[in-house]
Amino acid sequence: STSIDGNERWRTRVPGGADVQEHLSKFLGEGTDFEVISTWSMRGSRAMANSYRSGRVFLAGDSAHMHTPYGGKAANTGMQDGIDLAWKLGAVLQGWGGPHLLDSYQVERRPIALQLHRFQGLDLSGAEPRPIPGGGPEVPGLNLDFHGDSAEAKRARIETADRLREARKDEFDHPGLELGFRYEGSPIIWPDESPAPPEEITSYTQTSRPGARAPHGWLKAGVSTLDTLGDGFTLMRFGPSTLDTSSFESAAVRRGVPLTLADFDQPHLRELYGGVRMALVRPDGMVAWRGDVLPRPDELLDRVCGFEVPSAARTSKQATSAGMRA
Repeated sequence: STSIDGNERWRTRVPGGADVQEHLSKFLGEGTDFEVISTWSMRGSRAMANSYRSGRVFLAGDSAHMHTPYGGKAANTGMQDGIDLAWKLGAVLQGWGGPHLLDSYQVERRPIALQLHRFQGLDLSGAEPRPIPGGGPEVPGLNLDFHGDSAEAKRARIETADRLREARKDEFDHPGLELGFRYEGSPIIWPDESPAPPEEITSYTQTSRPGARAPHGWLKAGVSTLDTLGDGFTLMRFGPSTLDTSSFESAAVRRGVPLTLADFDQPHLRELYGGVRMALVRPDGMVAWRGDVLPRPDELLDRVCGFEVPSAARTSKQATSAGMRA
């Protein structure tokens, strides 16, 4: 069920063929007054476009992939599509994005939608409502003024929230699915040879491995490493001594690539980013490269801006010669 106004108006789902009044009476508890404002039929469907691009036409969100309501992940996935595509379109229009940049959109995003399909295939029962555990009069508070100010009413609200949270956590509590996705195999990611972190749906392990979301760490109260990211690429530099990255900075300026520098001398932040001295983060917050020694500036920018698509052998050789480590 979903609150419409944060108060008394709700949207819920009733199994096909069920008596709406009878079902809601059991769902809410006998004696609960309610009014059915409107009803409509819905069929849970899953679909996937074979291609996200045809020339100058791109698909994103529901036009590219259709999911059931289970888990509430479809909107998030669609917005992530838009974030990935937006910076690439901007780069091409501004002249610093290469001919292969837009092709990387499908390579990166389609596997994420497929991952969500696999997740929803584990349990599609979320397409239909599940009653509050215990149901009926056993649910605390149904015989009280549930919205009142008494200690009993407050306790009933807390107990009901705890029971609902426990009952539905398997449907909605999936930080690994929402935050832990990685763009493995993307032609605009400069990979290293570090082992991939475990893929857990119910937990999220932060990693600066190229293709992953840039990790969050606190600089001070209320200020995150993510707050230092610029609108374009951000070169994060770790360690007490200043690194000479002037050649890379000059190359970015010459090519019109927006670049922000962010320096961190806190040891725990360097450890958070895998012990490397530098990490290059894309406009969408994903790590494009990390290492101790920068590759040749134009070679790195050619890759992450989509001017050159490497072969598998070339990718492995470059990752080794760049001096990267886990």
